Amino acid sequence: MFMTINKNCTKGLTLIELLIAVSISSIGILGSYSLISNIRNTVASQSEAVQAQQSARNIMERMAREIRESKPEYIWTTGDLNVSEPTILFLTPRDENNKFSLDSNGKPLWKGVVMYRLDSSSKDLFRYKSSDPDIISMIKDSGNIPLALYNIRQRIQPTEEEASSNFDLEGMSYNPSNEIISLSVKTVANFTDRQKKNYNSFALFRTKVRSRN
Repeated sequence: MFMTINKNCTKGLTLIELLIAVSISSIGILGSYSLISNIRNTVASQSEAVQAQQSARNIMERMAREIRESKPEYIWTTGDLNVSEPTILFLTPRDENNKFSLDSNGKPLWKGVVMYRLDSSSKDLFRYKSSDPDIISMIKDSGNIPLALYNIRQRIQPTEEEASSNFDLEGMSYNPSNEIISLSVKTVANFTDRQKKNYNSFALFRTKVRSRN
């Protein structure tokens, strides 16, 4: 008696085996996607933090340049102004067109007043600039700083400094004794929802306004 074997007959995968294989593959794909997504988010967050911190440096360098052009006797800080929010107020020899003015002896002509104010609630930095002769006279000639401060707040429309959407400024100060500006910054990890306040880094920036000889 002879047995005939059909060589074309092969055993296939069962439905259960196929489902198991698909499930294992899906888990692997999802794991890989999750890993790639986390890496991408980390890289994006780090990149945004670097950009925010660079913007903070730019703001501080601008403040240093402007204060450097003033004189110590024409610079007032938070304690001098008797205000609750971090504030720096100073005279500048630059007019509304940013032109630097000197008299015939090469001394600065005070053509404007600049004020930086850190809003304690929004954590945004605002810059006020005025070339109003009355306000300049209140500061330089009359020494009526409170009145000048009031007029600046009431009459001057401030500009919001760059990168306020990228970070929160936790502190701003200028120390006249060592002429150092300090900014403490917290960068926000989730920029689409600032209310969550998910911070990914904290940095303290300092720079010296002018070198002493």
